[in-house]
Amino acid sequence: MNSNSLPLALPTNYELLELIFVNSGSNYYSRIPLDLNAALFAGNNEGKTSSLAALKLFLLPEVNFKDCENKFGFESGGSYFSNVDSFRYYFPSPESYIICNAKNPKSNFCWILFKTTDLGYQRIALPKDYNDIEHLFWNETSQANEGAGQLQPDINITDVKKVLLSNDYKGVLFTDKQAIGEAIYTRTSSDNNNTRFSLLPMANRYTTANVETVRALVGMAFSLADASTTSLPKAIGNMIDGRGMSVIKNDGIIIDITDALNEFNELKEVENHLSRIQANQPVWLKLKENKGLYQQLREKLALDFAGTASQIAIFEQYLKSVQQNLSGQITTLNPKVTKASELRTKLGKELSGFKAQLTTYSEQVSDCNEKITLANDARARLSPLCEQPSDHAITIELDDEIKICTQDIESLNSQENAQSVMQTINQSSKKNKTTLETLTESLRLIENNLGLFNQLSNHGKAVLLSLNKRLSEVSCELSSEQGAIVESFVKLFGQDGEYLTICNKTTPIKVLELSDQDAREQLIKQIDELQDKQEKLSKELQKNSAFIKMNSTLRAEKLVELNTELESYNKQKEALSGYSVIASMQGEAQKKVDSLTLKVSEVEATEEHAQNNFFTLKNQLSDLKNELQDNHENQQSINQFVTSLKSIANESFRSVSYESVSDAIDVPSNIPLFQAEIIHQEITAIKNLLSSFRESRTDVFDDFLQLLKADVIKVAVEEHNQVTLNKESFDTHYSALESVFENVKSAEERFKLRLNAHNNNAATSARIIENVKEIIESEISGINTELSGYKISNLDKVQIKAELHPQYLDMIKSLSRHTSVTDNLISEEFYKQISAFQTQFYIRKYNKINISKIIESISYLFDRGNGVEAVPQSNGTNSMINAVMLAQLLKRLVPEDLHLRMPVIFDEVGKLDAHNLKEVLKAMQENGLTLFAANPAPTGTIVNVLEVSHDLSIFKATDVDVHHKAEAIYFPGMEERLAVIPDVAIEAELPE
Repeated sequence: MNSNSLPLALPTNYELLELIFVNSGSNYYSRIPLDLNAALFAGNNEGKTSSLAALKLFLLPEVNFKDCENKFGFESGGSYFSNVDSFRYYFPSPESYIICNAKNPKSNFCWILFKTTDLGYQRIALPKDYNDIEHLFWNETSQANEGAGQLQPDINITDVKKVLLSNDYKGVLFTDKQAIGEAIYTRTSSDNNNTRFSLLPMANRYTTANVETVRALVGMAFSLADASTTSLPKAIGNMIDGRGMSVIKNDGIIIDITDALNEFNELKEVENHLSRIQANQPVWLKLKENKGLYQQLREKLALDFAGTASQIAIFEQYLKSVQQNLSGQITTLNPKVTKASELRTKLGKELSGFKAQLTTYSEQVSDCNEKITLANDARARLSPLCEQPSDHAITIELDDEIKICTQDIESLNSQENAQSVMQTINQSSKKNKTTLETLTESLRLIENNLGLFNQLSNHGKAVLLSLNKRLSEVSCELSSEQGAIVESFVKLFGQDGEYLTICNKTTPIKVLELSDQDAREQLIKQIDELQDKQEKLSKELQKNSAFIKMNSTLRAEKLVELNTELESYNKQKEALSGYSVIASMQGEAQKKVDSLTLKVSEVEATEEHAQNNFFTLKNQLSDLKNELQDNHENQQSINQFVTSLKSIANESFRSVSYESVSDAIDVPSNIPLFQAEIIHQEITAIKNLLSSFRESRTDVFDDFLQLLKADVIKVAVEEHNQVTLNKESFDTHYSALESVFENVKSAEERFKLRLNAHNNNAATSARIIENVKEIIESEISGINTELSGYKISNLDKVQIKAELHPQYLDMIKSLSRHTSVTDNLISEEFYKQISAFQTQFYIRKYNKINISKIIESISYLFDRGNGVEAVPQSNGTNSMINAVMLAQLLKRLVPEDLHLRMPVIFDEVGKLDAHNLKEVLKAMQENGLTLFAANPAPTGTIVNVLEVSHDLSIFKATDVDVHHKAEAIYFPGMEERLAVIPDVAIEAELPE
């Protein structure tokens, strides 16, 4: 059994105990011990290395997976995983957790990582051992996964977070990188603060530089085999930087390269500027002379121009005042004309409206009168036909006429209809004849006292008549028995007032009494009515017979006549039925007609007055406009001279202005005589003066522009074509030129003083860059001194050597040629080297040299007693050296009185023989580190050296849903130990 089961010589105060995965990476639920040297088995891409690599998430104070390659360096086969792939791998769901179980002098505790948004994650620190909270995540009593158990059903972060931060668990939520770094990198103290959760105590305070050192050392711990070319240079470089050896402003070792380059460029520009000033001295002298002549001509032009322009301006302003007066009157009169026009239009519209209403109501009166006439005609015609004349009775007669007329039209339109009508008439006639005979017989019997009622008592007559009046028309002879039955029946009825009673119960039937005379009169009336009907039916029969015999022409004529007659009947009916309404409408309409007739008369008078006023104002406006037109023609005459003066002003480069003269003129009360010929001569003389002025200006401008283009003073290129001699900018630039040329001597003296100071600084900069090599060599020397105290493999001594970047080495050779101070600017090649150094090895964001980049790699020198050689050793020897190196660098990082135990990964360990693997393990144990030998499958060599084996691919979730690749199940008790592996199996794997 190996010695790793024995306690270390010194206690390990800070120790990473266990890594727990919940729905993370390739793990459904895994608990991986970190405090025992062990072999780690799983197939390729099944999560053996990536699981332990999750420790980087705990040891580095990061909060998201952005820039994942530089932060964590998760990679496989030499290729880095992307931000999204890494984030999704470790946190595939809101139920994903990674937990580090650890201990320090303040007892056991946990860091719990969980997923947030935007590639982010947060962490909760818990002052409890993981065994105290496992029940929140894992149900060990479940029979799922072949009885191994399963995750709790609801472990969403919202619920779990609430529990962990409760008073029962006293968790602390960390979201800030500064707070995380101070907690995990600060040694524990007696205070009750966040150092309770320290994982990796630092000797120096927490800084961003120290974080980079940790990042490099953690990277080295996870790539032990090739650390010399990857993480070891970064670790040493960041270790140097972490002690403040590359900070410029605080410790005075780094230069401000940007300022040095800027000052060089400025001095180069000053030197060139001084040369340009000397070269353009003759142009400046010529400019001063031409500028004097130009000023004289400009003053003469302004004086002559003002004399002539003032004369023209007086008359021009006078005409403008006349124009303004007329325009004012027109402006005042315009709304009056508009208002008069609007009033005229308004009254016209009102008059038209009243006339239209008058017409409407007059038509309404006429229409009502026509309908009243129709109603009166119907009354006069039909009243004699009514037994009791009334509008209702007349309407009934009209309905009969309408019906007959409609029936006649239908008969004329169709012989079938006519024949059908004749058939109906014949039937009605036969029925009437039968009824007439019956009524005649009833009348005879009544007159002879042989009717039914003649055989009854007065009470019987009243009862039967009340029950049905038609019984009075019945004639029959009753037997004595029948008479007794009828009398017995009527005795059931009595009388209560005017109503019949039956069995002493009052009925709603009124009692009717009829004398024999009444009965006879009713029968006579019915007989007369039937005879009238028969006469009408006879006439209808004759009429329809005539319709059938008519030819088409007569039938058409008759149809026209009947339709006209039908229309007349309908109108009479309509007028009669709405007579009261029509009469009322006629009265109201007549009142409107009388009122509107008076209103039309009044508005006509007002409208005539408005018309007269409108035309009066319109004529006044026309007269004013004619006067304004005459004044406009006068203005056009004077404007010709104004145009000539403005043209001169436009060509004078704003030296003169007609508007300026005009604005200063006061018009006198007596306008002088305008002499056009004299004014014309004066304008010609001014034009000649303008020509000389423009030539002089061109000379000045050419000299001026030549100096601007020579870059004697700083002027933007776009301003070269914008600067003119009459702008303020000319005076500004001329003053600047004057200052430059008059003070050139003092400028040269100031340049020499500044050049000397700059060259001194440049030489210092070169020496500082060269000193980086000495700093690195001094650090390597210190490490080699410490390495000399260790015996590694069969070597007498091992030393390391920093292989510096070739570009840096070439650079410091080149810089050494430019360190002497001179009175001239140093060669531009020197600054190119400085710039190259800045681009390649300088971190502008932090103002420091990237020392780890200058250290390209670390090589080993081996002393076997017969000389030093640099021949590469085996992977086992290199790993042993790297393990010792890692331990030494950690000692520099961690306070001397504390002891840190953390895992180191040796990937693809199957390439080593048993001897080398034992040596690697020995190096780890001697330096307080834990070795994890990762390999796709177990070998006899591995299990013979490392007594504990973790196979992360041996058991996977079987009957539960998994997230992404998270399917492995592994927890304490599933590891294999050397003691339970058969000897035969071990021997079979040993090399021969």
